[in-house]
Amino acid sequence: MTLTQKLLLAVGCGILTGMPASAQTVFIDDVKTSADQSVDLIVNNGVITQVSAELAAPGDATIVTGDDLWASPGLFASLTNLGMVEIGAESSTNDTSAEDAKTTVSNMDVYGFNPNSP
Repeated sequence: MTLTQKLLLAVGCGILTGMPASAQTVFIDDVKTSADQSVDLIVNNGVITQVSAELAAPGDATIVTGDDLWASPGLFASLTNLGMVEIGAESSTNDTSAEDAKTTVSNMDVYGFNPNSP
């Protein structure tokens, strides 16, 4: 397990248990937020306190390179149908499954997802 993985595991455990991971500051440099954008994060006592495109690392911070890390806002529901059904009463607009097929659209749901769906 790398140092980065250990630090993120410690921060995650602190958040999940409701207790700070430790009384320290962690600076995560260039963590991805989308395919073409990255930000810097400052984490104090297990809580993200600053997010910006370019931040300076505090002097007492543990520095982590975020090249292979991702950050997403809030909770991420990976098992959701949001955006996969246009109109619930019309089966032709439901892209959560395919009729008479051995596979479902959910195998490649990126093709059925409509980000403009209400």
